[in-house]
Amino acid sequence: MGRRLVKVQRDHEQGCRIDTVYATVRKQFAVVSKVRRVLPSWAEGKEDLWLHPETWDKEFWTVGDRTLTVFANLDELRTTDGELAERVDSALHVAPYEVLDI
Repeated sequence: MGRRLVKVQRDHEQGCRIDTVYATVRKQFAVVSKVRRVLPSWAEGKEDLWLHPETWDKEFWTVGDRTLTVFANLDELRTTDGELAERVDSALHVAPYEVLDI
């Protein structure tokens, strides 16, 4: 069964880049990436941000397209993004959470 390994948020020129890495059933690594935008100047310091209808759409918060990249192994991921690969390597050495059906 596949599972989510890590979710990493890093600064990006257009906002905050969010990479979520999954271990697939075939022992590969799937990286889903998106960039969450920085709030526009009119929104700074306002607590009523949700009163503006344009903020209700998820497209407002995401810059560009979401991407999915699959890497065959950790070394392949490491050549593309060493920092992310180190976090994935650490997550692989931790036992997955047990899911209880209560």
